Amino acid sequence: MDDDLRTRISALHASIDSLDYYEILDVEPDAGHDDIRDAFYRLASDMHPDQHVGAPSDQREKALAIFKRANEAYGTLTNPGRRRRYDEGLARGEKRLGPERPTASHAPKDPATTIQTPLARQFCQMARQALDKGNLQGAKLNLTIALNHEGPNAFLEGKLREVQEKMRGGKQ
Repeated sequence: MDDDLRTRISALHASIDSLDYYEILDVEPDAGHDDIRDAFYRLASDMHPDQHVGAPSDQREKALAIFKRANEAYGTLTNPGRRRRYDEGLARGEKRLGPERPTASHAPKDPATTIQTPLARQFCQMARQALDKGNLQGAKLNLTIALNHEGPNAFLEGKLREVQEKMRGGKQ
């Protein structure tokens, strides 16, 4: 790693928390999608962790922190809804976009839509079919498999508990 890049990484890392997303990517607030993308790729080409494999650990960690923040900035500024929320927060002095507050309009109408993996959705559907037929054992098996594919998911865990309660109640 050359001295110029090392100095740039140290300076950017030292000021990262005081910079807004536009400053991190070095673009104007009215920059379009293509300009933001190009700026992100320029920065990422220097800060990507793969570029610092042999560097000292403190330099790798600094570059990774910068890369993560640049990725956060890119994801926010290229999404119109998040960019609008970010700009509103920036006007209040907030340099980073906080988590979206769930509202009734953002809440999923069907809790099953929280299932992210296709296989988990498929097994959840099979569990519903088993429940419709009164097959609690089949529902339990399919929900368990869905959870194995999905990982932690409040909806699936709740459905599995419901089925287990019904089974303890003497059904099947």
